[in-house]
Amino acid sequence: MDDTTLHGTSNESKYEFTELPSNSVFYVFITACNKRGEGYKSQTPFFIRTMPDSIMDTSSLYVWGSNDNSDLGLTAELVESNKDFYHKTKKHAFASKPIFQSAFGSIVHQVSCGNISTGVLCVTPEAHETMLVMVGTTTVVREQFEGQGIDEKNYMTHSDIDMLQDIPSMPFPIEFKLPIAKVACGDTNYALLSYSGQVFTWGNNRYSQLGIDNSEIVMQMRPDETRPLEFKSESSSRSQHIIDIEASYGSFIALSEEQ
Repeated sequence: MDDTTLHGTSNESKYEFTELPSNSVFYVFITACNKRGEGYKSQTPFFIRTMPDSIMDTSSLYVWGSNDNSDLGLTAELVESNKDFYHKTKKHAFASKPIFQSAFGSIVHQVSCGNISTGVLCVTPEAHETMLVMVGTTTVVREQFEGQGIDEKNYMTHSDIDMLQDIPSMPFPIEFKLPIAKVACGDTNYALLSYSGQVFTWGNNRYSQLGIDNSEIVMQMRPDETRPLEFKSESSSRSQHIIDIEASYGSFIALSEEQ
């Protein structure tokens, strides 16, 4: 994310940017919230996203195939209205034709299909903020262990793993304050690329898929916006700016803009 001077006009309640480059997107980092210049008090950054001229006002998301683990995120109403080509047996459920999804009330920016979960990166039409919605299987704390502190942990060790279970779930948002450029879903390992060129991972870490330098951690429950991965070359000690990521069954690959 490069520093750029943006120009605009303001009144008592609104600031309007002018002369933005066509088809561009900027994330404005908010550092003050009033005339006296008092800083933004949150521990995490606060960004406002500008919307390019050419972006769609709406988008249509279609899903089909296996729904054994709620992979398609279909509600009971969608299943009923598409019952002619939605099939369910004792062991399997699947849609034989594309079914229209509502796109969760947002504009779909990107979709990444993993083995048992899918990440849908959306832009909210009102606030122009990125939002990540996960569909399919999710890892949760077993009901008998809830309220014992385990459900508040983000990093799980070998001693915690028997307290967790994978369950099918309906679409749910991932809380993340930084502007997201891309999501990548693997088997049970997931990654986010921020517009600032940082990578954040979560999910299964049994084989160090998440890039965490701690063999005791076998599961990370959600992305941690305070702990991005570091990518350093032999010729430089500073972390490199990442411009693309992809996920596979149990690994990731990241592309840096530097040689």
